[in-house]
This record gives sequence, structure tokens and C-alpha cells, in this order.
Amino acid sequence: MILPITDYSLQNIIHVHNFLLKNLTLIFLVVFIVFILTSYFFRIHYLKEKKIEQYQITHNAPLEIF
Repeated sequence: MILPITDYSLQNIIHVHNFLLKNLTLIFLVVFIVFILTSYFFRIHYLKEKKIEQYQITHNAPLEIF
């Protein structure tokens, strides 16, 4: 038996959608900011202080497949 969509159930669907959208956006932003800060820290701390030359990884088939 298919129940009709009432205003109450539609409001609940909208609330769940908005709740998920806000939370997933917040989680994405936090992970993205942590990724950027970690990349920046790694570049400054390990590559600049130890004078390691940056190298280009190209034509590496196993890495591209992975």
C-alpha cells in the first residue's frame, strides 16, 4: 500500500535533506582545510628545510593504475 505524501512527511524529508546537506558540507570543509594545511606543512617543513629537490612523477603506470 502506497501512502500519500502529506505536508508533514514532506517537511520531514526537507528537514532531513537540510540537516544532511549542512553536516556533509561542514565535514567536507573541515577535511579539505586539513588536507590543505597538511600539504602546506609538508611542503614547508620537509621539502624546504631539508633542501630536497621536488621531482615530477610522470609515466608511472602502476601509480596511475592505483
